[in-house]
Order: sequence, then structure tokens, then C-alpha cells
Amino acid sequence: MEPVELNPDDLAMPSTNTGNPLKEFILEGVLRRLNLTSYNRLASLQKHLAALLAEREESAKKVWSLHREIDKLELEKVRLETYIFWLEHYFKHPLTATNSAVGQTPDEMVKIIGQQLAEPNWLAPVAALLLELYRDSGDHVLDFLTSIYRQALDEHTAYWDVRKSVHILGQVLQARTYLEIGTRMGWSLAQAFRANPDVHAYSFDMWVPDYSGSQGSTEFVRGKMQQAVSPGKTPHVEFISGNSHDTLPDFFAGKLDVKPPPEFDVIVVDGDHSALGAWWDLTDVIPHIRVGGALVFDDIELTEELGHEYTTSIHPRPDAPPNMRNLVDVWRILQEHYPNFHYFTCETYSARAGVAIRMS
Repeated sequence: MEPVELNPDDLAMPSTNTGNPLKEFILEGVLRRLNLTSYNRLASLQKHLAALLAEREESAKKVWSLHREIDKLELEKVRLETYIFWLEHYFKHPLTATNSAVGQTPDEMVKIIGQQLAEPNWLAPVAALLLELYRDSGDHVLDFLTSIYRQALDEHTAYWDVRKSVHILGQVLQARTYLEIGTRMGWSLAQAFRANPDVHAYSFDMWVPDYSGSQGSTEFVRGKMQQAVSPGKTPHVEFISGNSHDTLPDFFAGKLDVKPPPEFDVIVVDGDHSALGAWWDLTDVIPHIRVGGALVFDDIELTEELGHEYTTSIHPRPDAPPNMRNLVDVWRILQEHYPNFHYFTCETYSARAGVAIRMS
């Protein structure tokens, strides 16, 4: 239909004597200029216009959805290429530290663990496993993490985070018992099972929805652990859900259905990131690490406090030591309070970990 130019004079109310000036105005001033002959025709065009607008809106939604699918495919492509890179690097630089600390003296064991933590090539099996299990998860923290790994590898820098630490300790100590506080998607837990599929693991988590961008569940994590172990193996993992400040004391006191082993080979603390909450978790678990066993403490570079809403307990709790404001302070004060451990402190990049080996 050709556009019609209307001017105000054309739409002026006609001076008629029909007794219905509004009808005369619509018939003479509007419908005729739009080549319409009835109110029904006008209503039909209105419906048609509404349908066209709805169709345009639906098309816009489809275009937006297609763009999201394209972005998702691009991300999958990048992650697959990254996965292939880490696999190729791993096969080109095979590691030979398996079992190397078993049967060694404490001093020799500490030397071996220190050498392996500083070895950048250990990042290859760690990154490859993460991408094998989680590259379709949509969790952008994974891309951030693997970018740090790549930088450390390219710069040949001594860097270890909680996942690399767990992978190394699981192999060099042949860990049979493993406890972690803060499981989320199971990234560290998977390293423990890949390092030793026979490990008996205990996972403590509150399963806070959408924690740090995405959150797993006991069913999700158990499924991933099944993929992490050798074919035909069943991962031995116990899930203790709830606030660790409540559940840990009851667990070690034997008050839960899940009973603790006499001691642990490796324990990871990666839960409450407030200074006081982290201190509670650390002091709860340290007495249960065997001599020659290891503690891993995540995010030791954090200078801000996080997680205050979770720093509550049904049990009597001590106050924090003086001058303990953040996780940097927690790691420093821990070394002052427990000199019977040998400490390794990662000094580079973010998301870094501290490792402590119990000497006596």
C-alpha cells in the first residue's frame, strides 16, 4: 500500500449535519485516505500489524539464540584445542615421579615433593583432566585457570594451585585416604582419583547454589569421579553435606553415619574463605594428618575476607589469633603455630596454594 501523506487540514472534523460527527470524521478524514472502506478492514489491518510485530519479535529471539549457540560452539572449539594442546604436551614430556616419595626418609620426601611442585610440566596432566571432564560445563573459571597454567608453562615458572598439588601428592605419596573441604564441581577431587583410583575420599561441602558461578551436586560429582577412575573401577567417595564448622567436629568424633579412618594422607582446605572460618577448618583437620601426610590450603594470596555468612558453628569455637585478617595471615600464623610441618608457599600468579608436610 502506498504511503499516504496527511496534513492536519485533511483530518479536521467535517462539518456535517448527520448527527454523528465522529463517524463522519473517521469515514471521510481517515478511512478514505488509507484506501479503507470499513471499520472491519481497519481492524483486519491492525491484527495483521500485530502479527507482523509478534513475528519480528520471535525472529529476534531466534537470532539471539543462534548467536548464543555460535558462541557456545566457539568456546567448545577453543577448549577442545586447549585440551589437545595439553594432551600433546603431556605425552611429549612424560613424568616419572610416581611412587618416588614412598619409603623415603622425611627429608628426602620433602625434597622430592618440593621438586615436583616446582615442575611446570605437572600442569599438563592436571589441565588435560579438567578439560577431559569439564570442558562442556560452561564454567568460565576453567578458562581463567587454564590460562594461568599456560602462562606458567610458557614462562617455566614454579607455580602450583590446589589441583596440581593434589595430583602430585596423590601420586608421590600414593594417597589412600583423602579429605577435602569445598568440593564445588569436583576439580580437585578428580585429581585425587586420577592420581590413585583406589583412594578413599571424603567430601565436605554445603552445595551453595551457583557458588562461584556454578555449583555441582553429590550426584554430579560422583558421576565425574566415575569418569576420572580407570574403567571397571568404582570411586570410593563419601559426601558429608552441611557447614564444615558443624560437620567436621562430629565427623572426627565418630558421631556421623560416615566414620573417619584413623588418619589421612592428604587433606585439602578450600571452604570458608573468611580468616576465622579457614582457621577453624585448618585446626579441625591438622591433628588427623598422618606423619608424612600433607595439607593443602587454597587461595593463600587473598588479602580480602570472603564467606562471613558461613562462619557459624553449633560447637564452641576459639577466637582467631591476633592480627589474623585474611588468608595471607592465616597461612603465616599457621606456620607459627605448627612448626612440626614443612611448608611450601607458591609465590606466583593467582589461585595459588600452600602445601604443608607433617614431619612429626
